[in-house]
Amino acid sequence: MEQPNLNYIEQLSAGDEIFKQKLISIIKKEFPNELHTYISNLNAKKFMLAADNVH
Repeated sequence: MEQPNLNYIEQLSAGDEIFKQKLISIIKKEFPNELHTYISNLNAKKFMLAADNVH
């Protein structure tokens, strides 16, 4: 499994610390629900939906 890192977020923020923190905050808020949806779709063998969840 890929390990998370901040490289992409740092690249997007281009040194703007406030923007960077907003992105991190959004990810922390939304990721748990998105992960739950993805796992639910996998368990239900809804593979096309699971694929859509990660794109």
